[in-house]
Amino acid sequence: MDVDVQNYQISCESQFIIQLQISRYAWGVPLITLSDNGDFTVIRSRGWSRLANGMQLEVYYFANNALLAWDKNRKYISYSKAGRRYACALNFSYSPKIER
Repeated sequence: MDVDVQNYQISCESQFIIQLQISRYAWGVPLITLSDNGDFTVIRSRGWSRLANGMQLEVYYFANNALLAWDKNRKYISYSKAGRRYACALNFSYSPKIER
């Protein structure tokens, strides 16, 4: 089975780090999982939204009601969990890895 795996480590307001893993299988829809301080969840749905300034965002909704939104360049990242929103950034000391 051919699989591409991308791992992202994301720092949120210097309080905690979340990890996002996107596994793209040759046979279909990607499996997207999120790990937040030991809380592990899978994606429920994915969509696109637009901010008032016209910036287009990809939005991931997870099974634990968490939400992650980011632009296509990964410069704007927002994370929401339990009714609280956090500003986040990619942790560049950890580079996304692609495996085959």
